[in-house]
Amino acid sequence: MTGNDPEFEAKAADSIGLYLNAPQHAAVFCVDEKTAIQALDRMDPVLP
Repeated sequence: MTGNDPEFEAKAADSIGLYLNAPQHAAVFCVDEKTAIQALDRMDPVLP
């Protein structure tokens, strides 16, 4: 997937680089924000 940002490739390479070569003692987290998408229906019924 590509973005409309002209610097997308450089930014993606920086992010991927953190996973491939994280600094010593670093914790690398991934957060995916999709505020426009909501899970309105569940696939399975709610368990008691």
